[in-house]
Amino acid sequence: MSKAELIERQFVAGMDWRQSVQSIDRKKDALARARKQRANWYTTIGQHTIGIAAVRAKPAKGEPFYSLAAGFAALCGTGYGFAAVRLADQRIWICGAIDAAPAAGNDQVVRSGEIARERLQHFLGQVDGSCAVYTNDPGLLDGLAGTIQQHAADLTDIKQAAVAQAPLTRVGSSVPAPLLGIVLFALVGVAGFKGYQYWQLQQRIKTDAAAAASTHVDAAVVWRRAYDELAQQQVIVGPAGLRQLRDAIAELPTSIAGWRLAQADCAAALEAWSCALSYERVTNVGLDPTNAEFEQLRPRHWQHVQFPTINLASAAITVPSAGHVLDLDALPHVWERQIEGASAIQRVLRAFGSNEQGGYEELVPTIPVDGNGEPVPKPDELQLAVLKSSTTLSGPLRSVDVLVDDSVPMAWRSLRLDVEPIPSDWRESGRPGLIDSLLKATLTGDVYAKR
Repeated sequence: MSKAELIERQFVAGMDWRQSVQSIDRKKDALARARKQRANWYTTIGQHTIGIAAVRAKPAKGEPFYSLAAGFAALCGTGYGFAAVRLADQRIWICGAIDAAPAAGNDQVVRSGEIARERLQHFLGQVDGSCAVYTNDPGLLDGLAGTIQQHAADLTDIKQAAVAQAPLTRVGSSVPAPLLGIVLFALVGVAGFKGYQYWQLQQRIKTDAAAAASTHVDAAVVWRRAYDELAQQQVIVGPAGLRQLRDAIAELPTSIAGWRLAQADCAAALEAWSCALSYERVTNVGLDPTNAEFEQLRPRHWQHVQFPTINLASAAITVPSAGHVLDLDALPHVWERQIEGASAIQRVLRAFGSNEQGGYEELVPTIPVDGNGEPVPKPDELQLAVLKSSTTLSGPLRSVDVLVDDSVPMAWRSLRLDVEPIPSDWRESGRPGLIDSLLKATLTGDVYAKR
């Protein structure tokens, strides 16, 4: 289901419009579909159309949600209509309507007039007759004037039309009322008990803080706490997380209906890698690839699928990272890292075409202060310093396999895959070498140590 987006608080764009047969109860069918899709709002308009939205924000008191698509369908009436309304933040909301019902796939917000014109041109290709276009910025449609009938309309006009339609209805709970009452009573009791515990904890914290401010600060304790907080900010994604990402990249389709994989750019986080995928439209192989074919054949779990230009498609995926935070107690001494850790990295450098390695730099935690707000000097007896060295490796994708060994002490931050097109003289150019490949991976990671 497409993600719903709020516009000026009470409007909703990006609803999922579905058809249902006329003989069934559309409201009951919409409610059942919304619960199945785990949405929390739904509406029905016309004779056959059902709209479902997953909206997480809440409207202001007394301010209902309305669907922009439902309002525009009511505004343009029967026949074909297309809206291109520029919003206050310069983005553009677009919507198509056919026979007083929203056209699926056209209710969304785009970032440029070029995309809006492309969507309008695609919609006009499906129109079997005249089409009225509503916009608050005639400049949006430069180059298309003369082929369409234009009308001036903004969100106020569409809102007035939406008021005449049914606003979004909250899905609510499917739990029986008596059981729901028992559950709510239990939850209120638990929340009250937890709230009392939290109040007690806050009072104890305030008391301890006041007592600590009035007494001498143990410098070693507060500095150790500062280093612990510093360690909590360092995300460690090691060989296991890199192995999971490597397996996920290997499963990516290199070609989808004439679109070729050009790049996968992944950044590590504590729970998952976030990867941005780019596919390029291939136009020199006797095919005419289209956005529709890409959308039909691409994997369904991909997120944020977009078409920034006519020859580029983008998407996003997440991959578990098996990450954790830095453990100061288990962190080896910098001398050990310079001997054992560096040796492990040196053994695999032959598989990469280039590498950049920096020296160890000290990470300084936030300097703790005493009860009077004065900085606490670091005590001499606390022999602790956290060091970090960054490394960037670049080489064939297959070379990543040598880095998933536990002996390579790297905390990986990013992996970018660049896929070069196959050259026309590939038969004469020979096979890829040890450090040459059309699948080029660039990795960045950090090595941590203490002193």
